[in-house]
Amino acid sequence: MELKDFYSEYKDIIGEPQSIEGVPFYPIKLFEKEKADILNTLFGRDKMEFVDKTNMPFDGIKGIYKNSYLKAMLYGYSYRGVGDYYGIIELIRKFFIDTCKIDNNNGDDIVIIGNMQLTNPLDIFNSPFYIIIKKGDKMLKIDEDIFDIVRETVLKQNGVSLKSIEGYNADMEKIKIEKYNSQKSMSFSDEIFAFIAISGIDVNSKSFKDYTLYQFKYHFGYLQQYIDYKTLYPLQASGMVKFQNKIKYYLEPLNFEKGRYDDLLIKSDDFAQSGIAKSVGAFEIPDLKNR
Repeated sequence: MELKDFYSEYKDIIGEPQSIEGVPFYPIKLFEKEKADILNTLFGRDKMEFVDKTNMPFDGIKGIYKNSYLKAMLYGYSYRGVGDYYGIIELIRKFFIDTCKIDNNNGDDIVIIGNMQLTNPLDIFNSPFYIIIKKGDKMLKIDEDIFDIVRETVLKQNGVSLKSIEGYNADMEKIKIEKYNSQKSMSFSDEIFAFIAISGIDVNSKSFKDYTLYQFKYHFGYLQQYIDYKTLYPLQASGMVKFQNKIKYYLEPLNFEKGRYDDLLIKSDDFAQSGIAKSVGAFEIPDLKNR
């Protein structure tokens, strides 16, 4: 099974659930913060973030490198302690109950997690861990491979690209965090009220409260791009101001497929066009992003 076999971007646009083997996975709404936090905890990390090179045994680190995201996550939490391990198991159960809208009062709706007993954390790498979701007369059995597909599905339908998560590097992460902390970024409230101010939508309207994370991200993104174009293009066209970077046309597709460290790394082609490169002369530099 591959994402292309069942995924419908049209459903994301109108806020409908994606369906895998007939089991629905509903998108998270804008104000469902707890669900968004759980999504990030379970699916929003690169598996190498579970590695603790200082304290983990070598076999544990090797197991994370060689195994699936699911087993890497389970081992990472089991290494912290039994409580953390069973805590993440229950979080997985809660996520699927909420996301698939499982009715606990309906005997035909159920989430089962198999082979969850923990004796030795390293046994996780050899255990056939699975999840069964039954919704009415539809059933989905999630093994390691299907878990990867479910992970990509629930991230994508909520406006998160795998590309923005994968490729974790401890040194680059420190630089990224330092850069983030040094910049003044918009809070969630700032984003909401900026969106309201630009769009004119009533913050108390049911249609806005029903916005999904995906809908908000793309709608706000295009509004920002439109405002930038409307403000900056006349200045450039008049010759009053010159901009180093091209002003994006307001209907140009948004790029939410950036890599985890794209904002920190500069491509060799971009560097060659920069003022620094022109001042020191032509020379070749490696594209660190693709090394």
